[in-house]
Amino acid sequence: MVARMAGRRTVRLAGAPHGTSRLALVVVLAAVAACGAEPPDRLTDPAQEVAVSGAIALWPPEMDDMPAPDLRDEVLAAPMRTLRMWDRRGLERLVGRAPRLVRTARSSVTVRYAARAAQHPVTAVARGIAPDSAMLTFRRPVGWQASRIAFELPLRTGERIYGLGERFGPIDARGEIVELWAQDRRIDPSRRTSHSPMPLLISSRRYAVLLDTTARARVDVGATDPGAMRVQVEAGALRLMVIRARDPKQLLRRVSRLTGRPPLVPRWGVGVWKNLIGGERRVLADLERLSEHEIPIDAVWIYDLVDPESGFGWRWPIYRPIPPGRYPEPARLVRRLHEHGVRVLGYVSPFVETAASGYAQAAGRGYLVADAAGRPIVRQAQLAPGVTVSNSSIDFTDPSAAAWFEGRVRRALEEIGFDGAMQDFGEGLPQGAAPASGEAAAFVHNRYPTLYVRAVRRAAQAVRPGDTVFFARAGAIGSQSATTGRFTGDQQRSWDPGRGLPSVLGAMINGSLSGWPYWGPDIAGFTTAPDEVTDERELWLRWLQLGALSPVMRDMLGSQRHAVDALSDRVTVTAFRAYARLHTALAPYLHRAARVAHRTGLPIVRPLFLEHPDDETTYDLDDQYLLGRRILVAPVLRSGARRRTLYLPDGTWRNYWTGRRHEGGRWITVAAPVTEIPLFVAPSLGDRLPAPESLWSGR
Repeated sequence: MVARMAGRRTVRLAGAPHGTSRLALVVVLAAVAACGAEPPDRLTDPAQEVAVSGAIALWPPEMDDMPAPDLRDEVLAAPMRTLRMWDRRGLERLVGRAPRLVRTARSSVTVRYAARAAQHPVTAVARGIAPDSAMLTFRRPVGWQASRIAFELPLRTGERIYGLGERFGPIDARGEIVELWAQDRRIDPSRRTSHSPMPLLISSRRYAVLLDTTARARVDVGATDPGAMRVQVEAGALRLMVIRARDPKQLLRRVSRLTGRPPLVPRWGVGVWKNLIGGERRVLADLERLSEHEIPIDAVWIYDLVDPESGFGWRWPIYRPIPPGRYPEPARLVRRLHEHGVRVLGYVSPFVETAASGYAQAAGRGYLVADAAGRPIVRQAQLAPGVTVSNSSIDFTDPSAAAWFEGRVRRALEEIGFDGAMQDFGEGLPQGAAPASGEAAAFVHNRYPTLYVRAVRRAAQAVRPGDTVFFARAGAIGSQSATTGRFTGDQQRSWDPGRGLPSVLGAMINGSLSGWPYWGPDIAGFTTAPDEVTDERELWLRWLQLGALSPVMRDMLGSQRHAVDALSDRVTVTAFRAYARLHTALAPYLHRAARVAHRTGLPIVRPLFLEHPDDETTYDLDDQYLLGRRILVAPVLRSGARRRTLYLPDGTWRNYWTGRRHEGGRWITVAAPVTEIPLFVAPSLGDRLPAPESLWSGR
């Protein structure tokens, strides 16, 4: 399809989803005839040996006038020098062969490689797309079917690598092996896995490499060879971008320009959200208790409020301290909550239960993910002790199926009155899937989270543009521009570094660098830890503090036998009120940061090196962060800790709790009583935060 856009000819690429022409991957062909330069490769591949992401909406306009890239650039040259390819039989057809320069045009360079037992060569085209940035496209030879590509990137001494999605480990990925494959971490909780893989490597040397693919990939960041990053992609062709910048902030701006920037959330979208469950009477009574205790609340989210027609709601009791209750008229309850001045969030997933009223219709119309014989794949899963479900997934590669699902979401917003929901699951396709689009399931797997998020966003925008929030668990390349909230999955209620409270911080920072700014982790976690936590109250307090100093303050009444909650007793009420007040006072600041994220792609949760790129110490800090530019947070992530050593970057910083000023560029140790999170503010923030003692006053 050829279209006119701003005077440039554009062509839609194969592999982009049908019905998404605005977000389809396009390449700029302007000035080709005038200058004789070759256009970027279209990667059309009927055998589906390549999966372009469909995420890159528009190449930079200046691409038209870019000169051909310099192949002496070591980052650009390394993949060309180390390229390897395998065919579908597993035979390596190209390994370590020097390329042969074929042609140099004004804006591109073409090289070819002789492949084993192939009449035609492997082709690589390097093209300038922006100042100091280039696109590199590898194409398989005509006549044989490639299935895997691998290459290496240099890794210098002292170089750090960030990004690669929402990773539950150190923010520097050096020494790690990362699987870029959307995965429910309850199945595999290792540091290799993620709900939200992102094929983006960000180097402390101020360049980034973005793989424009949804294929499964594996990145070995110096784990096998300390001097190299080894990238392996399960596809027969590949496009990647090498992006350079003067500093990390400019680098994120340039990357987000390609992948898409997040929507701007409404003001309440960075507010205080309280989880209330147990039926209409219990929800209203608990909201009244919160009001009596003068606890500010912007939204309540009620996952057990079920509307069968829309598919909203989680109907299985999982939080044992509160017994299930009835919701006789969901729309009436939502209206009453709105009258109390709070927004109302529900629960949605990409599944249709086999016993649900809409299942037969969806199955009959072919809207569910099916196997090669056309039979809907039924998923049986134990979601919690005593909770087993049977359902099938919506096939979002079928525009009609996506439209049917969007109609259900619109019903929940229009007829019930929800303002959004937890957008759960979405980590890919079931085994044996045969997508309706005809694409290989292996390539749709990592695109499924994006299709799911985009479908919900289209429905929400059709009903109330800019005034809904859906907080998603899964994400992938291309989902950033449709995601209004994120949570970090189902953490254990524990201190475990890989699955409990400490894992949340790494996920938020890594996910923020990968393009998702609106994080609101489950305060206190979701599941009960296998081993009993003896200091559960302290754990809850430390989780509360981290949650309050996140873009969204949101708690979770999860799959737990007995748990501390905001309304447990006088101590928890007082602490929750104090931190809810602090977060509410921060809301204008946070919403300004949200506008920055929407406009520039810069996250709200920031590693310190983003603002202090010339300070080498900041590149190795993964247990503290900046909230926006002017607030430094050093959460306590270890049981029993009452003191905290932290690093203050350059500048003057004021301890929020004591008022004492400290000069930066050094390490300090501060008191961290169980009720306080180490918190420092820049003087430019002035007196916009309330006095600490005022947080604890009142009933």
